[in-house]
Order: sequence, then C-alpha cells, then structure tokens
Amino acid sequence: MRRSLYLALFVLLALAAGGLVVHDQRTVDVVVAAHDLRAGSQVQGSDVEIHRMHADGLPAGTLTRIDDAVGHYVAWPLAGGEAVLARALRDQRSGGAVSGGLAVPSGFRAVAVQVQPASAVGGLLSAGDRVDVYATPLPGHQTASSVTATTPAIGAGAELIGRDVLVLQLRSDQGQALNGDGGEAVHGLNFGSGKLGSVVLAVPDNDVVRFASATAGETIYLALSLS
Repeated sequence: MRRSLYLALFVLLALAAGGLVVHDQRTVDVVVAAHDLRAGSQVQGSDVEIHRMHADGLPAGTLTRIDDAVGHYVAWPLAGGEAVLARALRDQRSGGAVSGGLAVPSGFRAVAVQVQPASAVGGLLSAGDRVDVYATPLPGHQTASSVTATTPAIGAGAELIGRDVLVLQLRSDQGQALNGDGGEAVHGLNFGSGKLGSVVLAVPDNDVVRFASATAGETIYLALSLS
C-alpha cells in the first residue's frame, strides 16, 4: 500500500516537472526588426519579420502580428533582431502630435519655451492662438540682442523676439499635453500635474537661435492679441 502511494506521488511529481519544462519551452510569434530602424521612420513590410521566441521573459506589449507594426512610425531606434513593442511605435511621425493638426508653414520649427502661467496670459491660451513673445534678461544675464537685430527692444530691458507667433501646444511642467485630445492630455491648468510649464510655438528657422537663447537665460512673456 505504501509502495503504491509512493509510486503515485512520484508519477504526479514527474508530470508536474514535465509540465514546467513544456511551459518554459513554449514559444510564440514575435515581431522583430529585420534590420536597424531609425527613429521617425515609417515601418514597411520589409522592415519587420516574425521570429519564434520563448514566451517567458517577453516584455509586456510585445507585438505578435506584422500588421500591427506596418504603417506606424518608430519612436526610438530599434536594432536588427530586437522585439518590437507597442510603445516603440507611434501613429504619426515625430512632431505630428505637437502640431495637433494645425497648418504649420514650411520653414518653421516647433520650439518649446518655458513660461509661468502669469507670464502666459494667466495660462488661458489654446492651440491656434497667436501671441507676441517678449524676453527679459534674468539677473546676471545679458540680453541676446546681439544674436539677431531684426526685433526692436522695448521697455526696461524687455525685447520683442516674435510677433504674431502661432501657439501649437501647451505642456505641463511634467511634459504632458494640456487640454489636448490625446490620451496623455491633462485637462485643467494649475491642477496637480496639469500646471503649465511650457508653450510650444511655431518659429521661423531664422529665429530658432534667438528663441533658444531666450529660453536659456531670459524670462519669456507672452501677450495675446484681443483684436
């Protein structure tokens, strides 16, 4: 009787061990990069392929169908043979989410400037608004007027660096889109993670250096035209 019990227990343990081995060896279809892919490139059918990989240890969101990758844009560089994750792809080219469907003329770039709500019409701005942009040197910093002489100085040290500039997007101090339609959007300014931190502007190529200099060493003030 005891021998039969031991034998039955042995068989159960063997079956359990065998099941674990089979589980460890279970493989699934995984979408991998067929070669190195640059960030921003659109995935074509020849850019990805299916490999069989062990299911254990695969990151969450690993794609298993090529159709789920083709047509999307690469969010960050992928090495050949690397498993493609859902979060590594975007529905639109880099920068598309910033423009929000607004018509941005050729020769313009998206530039983010740090602002406080009080310096940005109390934070009551929306994508599509047009603003005049002023820069005032921070204590201990000189103005960057020498970078470009195309904008006049106004007031006590304040300088008009951009007129009728298109607002593309508002971002929180945590880098989230404010009042947008995307899933990362935060609705309502100055509430938790929704505090205004920067405004993305469409700036002419020739003015990017001036705006970059202002962001680094000056206080930015935005004025909204009500006419």
